[in-house]
Amino acid sequence: MNVADSKSSRAITRATNTLLCLAIAAGAGACSLIIDVPADCDDTNCLPYVCEADGIACKTSCAGDDECSDGFLCDDTAQTCQPTGCVPVGQTVDLAGLPRTISEFDFAVGDGNDEQLIVIASHTDGLGIRRYNVEGALVADAVDATVGLIKLESANVNRQSFRPRVDWTATGADGGNSPSRFTFSWRRAAERTDSLRMAQFVPSAAAAPAPLTLVAERDRTEIATHQLVPVSLGYVAAWRAKADPIGAVFAYGLDATGTSSTDEATELSPDNRYAEFSGAARQEDLVYVVYTTAGGGVRNVVGLAVDPDAHIVGGIQLRADQAATDFEVDSIEGASMGSAATIAWLERASGETTGRFVVLDESVSSSLSQSSTVVVPPGTATDGFSDVSALRIAAASRGFALGWLGSRDSRYDIWVRRFDASGSALFGAFPVALDGAVVRDFKLETTSDGFDVLWLEKAEDAGDSDRLRLRRFSCAN
Repeated sequence: MNVADSKSSRAITRATNTLLCLAIAAGAGACSLIIDVPADCDDTNCLPYVCEADGIACKTSCAGDDECSDGFLCDDTAQTCQPTGCVPVGQTVDLAGLPRTISEFDFAVGDGNDEQLIVIASHTDGLGIRRYNVEGALVADAVDATVGLIKLESANVNRQSFRPRVDWTATGADGGNSPSRFTFSWRRAAERTDSLRMAQFVPSAAAAPAPLTLVAERDRTEIATHQLVPVSLGYVAAWRAKADPIGAVFAYGLDATGTSSTDEATELSPDNRYAEFSGAARQEDLVYVVYTTAGGGVRNVVGLAVDPDAHIVGGIQLRADQAATDFEVDSIEGASMGSAATIAWLERASGETTGRFVVLDESVSSSLSQSSTVVVPPGTATDGFSDVSALRIAAASRGFALGWLGSRDSRYDIWVRRFDASGSALFGAFPVALDGAVVRDFKLETTSDGFDVLWLEKAEDAGDSDRLRLRRFSCAN
């Protein structure tokens, strides 16, 4: 039972008590004192609990989340309602104006004078974007008739993945003076050659995004993962190239227009190891590119810090070499808090999947050297959860949030946990409340006062449409 159902039940109980009391008063008996007590309990006066079912008094313990006020969850062991620090804003919103089928998606939220939400999505007919206000109401832009979106790219020859990304950068947040902007990036798969593409949308200029090619990979080489990280005066592009049996991670310095600031890309991963996953994030004007490498029967999680021209500054080690059969990495994500970078990844070992993270701040950057490696032990975000998958990260100057799909106390949901800029947890993880929906994928994004979650529910019947659903949260601190 959810909170709304519980409140409805209490209202029915109060009405039943009133009718019963009237019936007794009309006969020979007298209305009992319990039934006759006015049902005037108000949930808003019961924080952190809600009213008892009879509507007379506040609960003083809990057996489930529905017995706690918004912003609190029931600790089943202690039977007390504990704060989450966040409350939902409005109801879940189905985003309108999207194609009937959606293969991949990402989103970002602008702030200040440029408050809006932009979705980048792909399907078999191509790639494009749609704009919404921050509550999820559609902006009436003209769209391409074939793609059904503001078009960025037509379908590729083999209907391969675009791996789309969109990031919001406010003026000054990248350490420079570039205008606030949304930056779109994606993989373009041609018949023989992959390329990394980008486009920008500057709300103050209101010009349509113009795609351009940043990197053209070698023949028959796939761009498996990629990330564009804003730095002062431009970007650092980081990507993993994959061509059996080779996997390698590269970085490239770009100016604000996407033009290369160096003659060629810097290869970061060692040429005697296979690079499996990669992610990147900025700390001040350094970009940490983190990746896994495997070879000789061992696996690790390591990375390099580079400057805005993609020159190597120093190395970090997050997981030392272990037997390759001891653990596997499923994905790596990075996000910037400005003064610190945070990297998160999913790790599978002994039949369990765990979400891990590190915070890379001045204490790490001050120790960087080309002659040594800084060891940074990871923290764990998903203790107490099972069936963990799809770890996502979002950051702002005040800290970051991690989200994942998983189960706790037999409840499967999208769970979110917030951390401050040092990596200390703020409250506990709490569920988005999917109400049993089957989620194909989800994304997480910070906002000016909390965060948004956007998830994809695939159509169950052939005649139905896929849905992107938005839920917003406002958070303390």
